[in-house]
Amino acid sequence: MPSNLPLRCLATLACASLCAVAQAQPVTTALAPLKDNTLYSNPEGFFSNGAGEYIFVGRNAGRGGAAPRRGLMQFDFSSIPAGSQITSARLTMSVNWFRGGALSVGLFPLLASWGEGISNAGGGEFGGGGGGAAAEANDATWTSRFNGGAAWTTPGGDFSSTSLANTSVSGVGQYQWSSAAMVAQIQAWFDAPQTNNGWLLKGPESSIGNAKRFGSRENTDPALRPSLEITYVIPTPASAVALAGLGVVALRRRR
Repeated sequence: MPSNLPLRCLATLACASLCAVAQAQPVTTALAPLKDNTLYSNPEGFFSNGAGEYIFVGRNAGRGGAAPRRGLMQFDFSSIPAGSQITSARLTMSVNWFRGGALSVGLFPLLASWGEGISNAGGGEFGGGGGGAAAEANDATWTSRFNGGAAWTTPGGDFSSTSLANTSVSGVGQYQWSSAAMVAQIQAWFDAPQTNNGWLLKGPESSIGNAKRFGSRENTDPALRPSLEITYVIPTPASAVALAGLGVVALRRRR
Protein backbone atom coordinates (compact mmCIF):
# COMPACT_ATOMS: atom_id res chain seq x y z
CA MET A 1 0.00 0.00 0.00
CA PRO A 2 1.47 3.42 -0.96
CA SER A 3 2.59 5.67 1.83
CA ASN A 4 0.34 8.64 2.66
CA LEU A 5 3.15 10.50 4.47
CA PRO A 6 3.48 13.23 1.81
CA LEU A 7 -0.25 13.87 2.00
CA ARG A 8 -0.10 14.04 5.78
CA CYS A 9 2.76 16.52 5.63
CA LEU A 10 0.90 18.60 3.09
CA ALA A 11 -2.23 18.46 5.21
CA THR A 12 -0.30 19.60 8.26
CA LEU A 13 1.18 22.51 6.37
CA ALA A 14 -2.22 23.39 4.96
CA CYS A 15 -3.79 23.43 8.40
CA ALA A 16 -0.98 25.59 9.72
CA SER A 17 -1.43 28.00 6.83
CA LEU A 18 -5.18 28.16 7.28
CA CYS A 19 -4.72 28.80 10.99
CA ALA A 20 -2.31 31.62 10.19
CA VAL A 21 -4.90 33.16 7.87
CA ALA A 22 -7.70 32.76 10.41
CA GLN A 23 -5.65 34.08 13.32
CA ALA A 24 -4.31 37.22 11.60
CA GLN A 25 -4.75 39.92 14.21
CA PRO A 26 -4.81 43.71 13.92
CA VAL A 27 -1.68 45.49 15.11
CA THR A 28 -1.80 48.89 16.81
CA THR A 29 1.10 51.33 16.90
CA ALA A 30 1.50 54.93 18.09
CA LEU A 31 3.41 57.32 15.83
CA ALA A 32 5.01 60.65 16.70
CA PRO A 33 4.97 63.44 14.11
CA LEU A 34 7.80 63.55 11.60
CA LYS A 35 7.55 67.36 11.74
CA ASP A 36 5.15 70.12 12.81
CA ASN A 37 4.93 73.90 12.67
CA THR A 38 2.59 76.90 12.91
CA LEU A 39 1.62 79.35 10.19
CA TYR A 40 1.27 82.90 11.57
CA SER A 41 -0.80 85.15 9.32
CA ASN A 42 1.58 87.81 8.01
CA PRO A 43 1.73 89.17 4.45
CA GLU A 44 5.54 89.23 4.49
CA GLY A 45 5.85 85.71 5.88
CA PHE A 46 8.14 86.78 8.71
CA PHE A 47 7.10 84.27 11.40
CA SER A 48 7.27 80.56 12.16
CA ASN A 49 7.81 78.14 15.06
CA GLY A 50 9.55 75.08 13.64
CA ALA A 51 11.44 74.03 16.75
CA GLY A 52 9.01 75.50 19.28
CA GLU A 53 7.15 73.57 21.94
CA TYR A 54 3.70 74.51 20.69
CA ILE A 55 1.33 74.52 17.73
CA PHE A 56 -1.29 77.29 17.56
CA VAL A 57 -4.74 77.16 15.96
CA GLY A 58 -7.32 79.96 15.88
CA ARG A 59 -6.94 83.70 16.39
CA ASN A 60 -5.19 85.43 19.24
CA ALA A 61 -6.52 88.61 20.80
CA GLY A 62 -4.21 91.64 20.98
CA ARG A 63 -0.93 89.73 20.95
CA GLY A 64 0.27 89.01 17.44
CA GLY A 65 -2.23 91.38 15.85
CA ALA A 66 -5.25 89.09 16.40
CA ALA A 67 -4.31 87.27 13.17
CA PRO A 68 -5.11 83.62 12.36
CA ARG A 69 -2.80 80.74 13.27
CA ARG A 70 -2.87 77.37 11.53
CA GLY A 71 -1.05 74.20 12.54
CA LEU A 72 0.94 71.88 10.28
CA MET A 73 1.70 68.24 11.01
CA GLN A 74 3.06 65.25 9.10
CA PHE A 75 3.55 61.60 10.05
CA ASP A 76 5.79 58.94 8.50
CA PHE A 77 4.09 55.57 7.90
CA SER A 78 7.13 53.67 6.61
CA SER A 79 7.39 51.60 9.81
CA ILE A 80 4.14 49.82 8.92
CA PRO A 81 4.72 46.62 6.89
CA ALA A 82 4.23 46.98 3.15
CA GLY A 83 0.81 45.98 1.86
CA SER A 84 -0.92 46.45 5.22
CA GLN A 85 -4.55 47.51 5.45
CA ILE A 86 -5.21 50.48 7.74
CA THR A 87 -8.37 49.81 9.76
CA SER A 88 -8.50 52.72 12.22
CA ALA A 89 -6.70 55.95 13.11
CA ARG A 90 -6.91 58.34 16.04
CA LEU A 91 -4.96 61.56 16.50
CA THR A 92 -4.52 62.80 20.07
CA MET A 93 -3.37 66.33 20.89
CA SER A 94 -3.18 68.23 24.16
CA VAL A 95 -4.09 71.84 24.95
CA ASN A 96 -2.34 73.53 27.86
CA TRP A 97 -3.41 77.13 27.20
CA PHE A 98 -6.40 78.69 25.42
CA ARG A 99 -8.45 81.77 24.76
CA GLY A 100 -12.21 82.04 24.32
CA GLY A 101 -14.75 79.27 24.06
CA ALA A 102 -15.03 76.12 22.01
CA LEU A 103 -13.40 76.04 18.58
CA SER A 104 -14.12 73.38 15.97
CA VAL A 105 -10.68 72.33 14.73
CA GLY A 106 -10.53 70.40 11.47
CA LEU A 107 -7.85 68.29 9.80
CA PHE A 108 -7.32 69.26 6.16
CA PRO A 109 -4.99 67.30 3.84
CA LEU A 110 -2.13 69.49 2.63
CA LEU A 111 -1.53 69.57 -1.12
CA ALA A 112 2.14 70.60 -1.10
CA SER A 113 5.29 69.85 0.90
CA TRP A 114 6.55 72.23 3.59
CA GLY A 115 9.40 72.66 6.04
CA GLU A 116 10.28 72.72 9.71
CA GLY A 117 13.29 74.89 10.53
CA ILE A 118 14.92 75.91 13.81
CA SER A 119 12.75 78.94 14.62
CA ASN A 120 11.53 78.90 18.22
CA ALA A 121 8.85 81.27 19.48
CA GLY A 122 9.42 80.24 23.09
CA GLY A 123 6.95 78.93 25.61
CA GLY A 124 5.89 79.95 29.05
CA GLU A 125 2.34 80.49 30.20
CA PHE A 126 -0.26 83.06 29.09
CA GLY A 127 0.07 82.30 25.39
CA GLY A 128 3.86 82.16 25.14
CA GLY A 129 4.87 81.65 21.52
CA GLY A 130 1.63 82.98 20.13
CA GLY A 131 3.37 85.83 18.33
CA GLY A 132 5.79 83.56 16.48
CA ALA A 133 9.53 83.89 15.94
CA ALA A 134 11.62 85.06 13.01
CA ALA A 135 11.43 82.37 10.33
CA GLU A 136 14.65 80.44 9.71
CA ALA A 137 15.86 78.61 6.61
CA ASN A 138 13.35 76.04 5.33
CA ASP A 139 10.64 77.07 7.83
CA ALA A 140 7.07 77.08 6.61
CA THR A 141 5.52 80.54 6.87
CA TRP A 142 2.21 82.10 5.88
CA THR A 143 3.56 82.84 2.41
CA SER A 144 6.29 80.20 1.89
CA ARG A 145 6.39 76.43 2.06
CA PHE A 146 10.12 76.76 2.71
CA ASN A 147 11.39 80.12 3.93
CA GLY A 148 13.72 81.49 1.30
CA GLY A 149 12.42 79.02 -1.26
CA ALA A 150 9.14 77.70 -2.66
CA ALA A 151 5.98 79.69 -1.95
CA TRP A 152 2.46 78.48 -1.22
CA THR A 153 0.14 78.90 -4.19
CA THR A 154 -2.31 80.48 -1.74
CA PRO A 155 -0.97 82.32 1.35
CA GLY A 156 -1.91 80.41 4.49
CA GLY A 157 -1.23 76.99 2.97
CA ASP A 158 -2.39 74.86 0.07
CA PHE A 159 -4.91 72.37 1.44
CA SER A 160 -8.08 70.49 0.57
CA SER A 161 -11.29 72.41 1.18
CA THR A 162 -12.84 69.39 2.93
CA SER A 163 -11.78 68.40 6.43
CA LEU A 164 -11.25 64.74 7.27
CA ALA A 165 -12.36 65.10 10.88
CA ASN A 166 -13.42 67.86 13.27
CA THR A 167 -13.24 68.11 17.05
CA SER A 168 -14.58 70.79 19.35
CA VAL A 169 -11.64 72.14 21.37
CA SER A 170 -12.28 74.27 24.44
CA GLY A 171 -10.21 74.23 27.62
CA VAL A 172 -7.06 72.49 28.84
CA GLY A 173 -7.02 68.76 28.15
CA GLN A 174 -6.66 66.05 25.54
CA TYR A 175 -8.59 66.03 22.27
CA GLN A 176 -8.95 63.38 19.60
CA TRP A 177 -9.74 63.21 15.89
CA SER A 178 -10.95 59.99 14.25
CA SER A 179 -13.01 59.20 11.16
CA ALA A 180 -13.37 56.83 8.22
CA ALA A 181 -12.12 59.65 5.98
CA MET A 182 -8.91 59.85 8.03
CA VAL A 183 -8.38 56.12 7.60
CA ALA A 184 -8.89 56.36 3.84
CA GLN A 185 -6.47 59.29 3.57
CA ILE A 186 -3.78 57.55 5.62
CA GLN A 187 -4.18 54.40 3.50
CA ALA A 188 -3.73 56.49 0.35
CA TRP A 189 -0.60 58.13 1.79
CA PHE A 190 0.72 54.76 2.93
CA ASP A 191 0.22 53.26 -0.53
CA ALA A 192 1.78 56.30 -2.27
CA PRO A 193 4.19 57.98 0.21
CA GLN A 194 5.11 60.70 -2.29
CA THR A 195 1.58 62.12 -1.91
CA ASN A 196 1.86 62.48 1.88
CA ASN A 197 2.15 66.17 2.76
CA GLY A 198 0.44 65.87 6.12
CA TRP A 199 -2.40 67.86 7.65
CA LEU A 200 -3.26 71.48 8.24
CA LEU A 201 -5.16 72.13 11.49
CA LYS A 202 -7.59 75.00 11.18
CA GLY A 203 -10.62 76.39 12.97
CA PRO A 204 -13.14 79.11 12.08
CA GLU A 205 -11.28 82.41 11.80
CA SER A 206 -14.10 84.95 11.79
CA SER A 207 -13.82 85.78 15.51
CA ILE A 208 -10.75 86.92 17.43
CA GLY A 209 -9.56 85.69 20.81
CA ASN A 210 -10.20 81.96 20.36
CA ALA A 211 -6.65 80.61 19.94
CA LYS A 212 -5.76 77.16 21.29
CA ARG A 213 -2.19 76.11 22.12
CA PHE A 214 -1.33 72.45 21.54
CA GLY A 215 1.87 70.69 22.52
CA SER A 216 4.20 70.03 19.59
CA ARG A 217 6.54 67.10 19.03
CA GLU A 218 9.33 69.17 20.61
CA ASN A 219 7.44 69.79 23.85
CA THR A 220 9.51 69.09 26.96
CA ASP A 221 6.55 67.24 28.50
CA PRO A 222 6.02 63.93 26.64
CA ALA A 223 2.38 63.89 27.78
CA LEU A 224 1.68 66.99 25.68
CA ARG A 225 3.18 65.70 22.43
CA PRO A 226 0.87 64.66 19.58
CA SER A 227 0.34 60.97 18.91
CA LEU A 228 -1.31 59.15 16.01
CA GLU A 229 -2.58 55.69 16.90
CA ILE A 230 -2.82 53.45 13.85
CA THR A 231 -4.39 49.99 13.70
CA TYR A 232 -3.61 47.83 10.68
CA VAL A 233 -3.76 44.24 9.46
CA ILE A 234 -0.62 42.68 8.01
CA PRO A 235 -1.33 40.89 4.73
CA THR A 236 -1.16 37.10 4.63
CA PRO A 237 1.59 35.92 2.23
CA ALA A 238 0.11 34.61 -1.03
CA SER A 239 2.29 31.50 -0.73
CA ALA A 240 0.60 30.55 2.53
CA VAL A 241 -2.86 30.94 1.04
CA ALA A 242 -1.88 28.90 -2.03
CA LEU A 243 -0.36 26.17 0.10
CA ALA A 244 -3.49 26.02 2.21
CA GLY A 245 -5.59 25.60 -0.92
CA LEU A 246 -3.38 22.79 -2.22
CA GLY A 247 -3.64 21.03 1.10
CA VAL A 248 -7.42 21.18 1.08
CA VAL A 249 -7.53 19.79 -2.47
CA ALA A 250 -5.13 16.98 -1.55
CA LEU A 251 -7.17 16.02 1.50
CA ARG A 252 -10.37 15.90 -0.51
CA ARG A 253 -8.76 13.66 -3.15
CA ARG A 254 -7.35 11.36 -0.48
CA ARG A 255 -10.73 10.93 1.05
